[in-house]
Amino acid sequence: PGNETQAVLSRVGSYLRNNPFVFLELRGDGSTKDDRRIRAIIKYLTDWGIDEDRITIGDNNSQTNNGFILMEYRNADSINLFNTEIIYGYEG
Repeated sequence: PGNETQAVLSRVGSYLRNNPFVFLELRGDGSTKDDRRIRAIIKYLTDWGIDEDRITIGDNNSQTNNGFILMEYRNADSINLFNTEIIYGYEG
């Protein structure tokens, strides 16, 4: 992955490691390419030691049709409730 993408994924992995009750939802546009990207992100995070059961794939989102993967924390504290990261072009 590119340095910026890897930095974002590392921050997400670190946050999930430090907050075991927080879950992550990933959404793409439903394309095969986005499905590959989502699987690559899940693999990256599970390689970090994040339990795959804490990562869900949400419904396809027409707002992500520009090749972006939307990442959203679930069950986060109020400080991080709206913390959303967007990944573009990551395929592992």
